[in-house]
Order: sequence, then C-alpha cells, then structure tokens
Amino acid sequence: MTAADIMVVEDERIVAHNLQNELVSLGYRVPAVASSGKEALEKIEQTWPDLVLMDIVLKGDMDGIEVSDEIRDRYDIPVVYLTAYADDATLKRAKMTDPYGYLVKPYEEKELRTTIELALFKHRLQGISRDMRLWLSGVMVMDREGCIRISNGAAQKLTGWPEDEAFGCQLSKVFRLLDAKTRVALNCPAADAMRVRRPVHLDQNALLIARDGQEVRVEGNIAAIVGSSLTSSSAMPQ
Repeated sequence: MTAADIMVVEDERIVAHNLQNELVSLGYRVPAVASSGKEALEKIEQTWPDLVLMDIVLKGDMDGIEVSDEIRDRYDIPVVYLTAYADDATLKRAKMTDPYGYLVKPYEEKELRTTIELALFKHRLQGISRDMRLWLSGVMVMDREGCIRISNGAAQKLTGWPEDEAFGCQLSKVFRLLDAKTRVALNCPAADAMRVRRPVHLDQNALLIARDGQEVRVEGNIAAIVGSSLTSSSAMPQ
C-alpha cells in the first residue's frame, strides 16, 4: 500500500519538526509543514495531502478551526486536530467542522498511528458511500467546454436523453433548469464550479425540464474535478 501524505499545521517550530520526524518514522510522507492558516491553505493547494494534522491554536488571523472549516468547504481532505487544551466553547466550534479525530498532546506514537489510520479508513468509506449515492442519482460528466462526455442511467432517465445522443452536446441543452416559482430559466452553474473549484449547489427551486417537456424538481450540485479538464453534475429528484 502506498504511504499516505500527511501535512502538518503547527506554529511551534520544534513541535512541528518532531511531529514530522515521528510521521516519517511511522512510514508516512510529509509533503508540507505550515505554521499559519494562510500558509496551510496555500500548501494544500500545491500538495493535496491525504490528511492534515491541524493544531487548533494557531498564531495569525486564522486559528486551526477556521482553517479546517475552509478545508471542509473547498477540499475533500480529512482533518485530525492536535490540541494541548481546549475549553468547551472551542471544542464545540471544532465539532462543527466535522473533524476525523482528535489527538491530545502529549500523545503516544501508537495513538498517533491509530488515529491517522482510523481517519484515513473513515474517509475512504465515506468516499465509497458518496460514490454509490451519486451513481444511483443522475450523474453527467462534461469537459472544460461544457460538452457532455458521460451520462449514467439515472441521468438519462431524468433528462430523457440517451447517452449516445447526449454525448458532445452542451450541458445547457440537455440539463435545462427552470425556477419553480418564477418560471424563469435558470443558468446551469457549471462555469461557476470551474471558477471556484468547489461544488456549487443547484437553486433550491430548480426544476429539470426533460426532453419530452416533463418537469421534475431536483436537488444536487456541480463540481469541478481538480487537476482534470472535467466537471461533474449530479442531481436527484426531490
């Protein structure tokens, strides 16, 4: 099995150095070490680690909880918190970012490995579950120009477009949306997803207009696949 890439976010230089050495001795790779929230987000963008070990208390404009909140919104990367102490209010904030684990300093090497492995395992399971749910819903994949390349069975049923006929068509032609309240056509947010590089949710009042004119209220999102020329659109009937 390939060693996981673990990024360390810790503003105490000696602590960060020791943790990096511990991780390497356990067989992990450490592609980056950051000492501030801003630096952490920049290095995540550059290295895309498998997991982030995040000190809750960081110097600077962002603490570890705020950085983790950004990671949750922008990237699909699990975070494990490091903390020496935390009051109830801080722990409550930390829980809101849905972390994959906590390590209380000082910790044993065995505890470090166990927490990391459990977090990675949980993240893999959630990914499998998410992929299964997506494939059971309508999924279409398009290239950077917005032309459809893949359309699963559920998407074909929702839109009324067979995959061979949808292939190469602009998403806006096949995936037509209408506001249920105003009856005004809605723009497909694929371009926004490519620009912000994170999932963009469909309007809550969105109706999908099928090829035969039938209207189906849908919910879902459109997300760019980072590092690829593809964008995915998923939707399911409400």
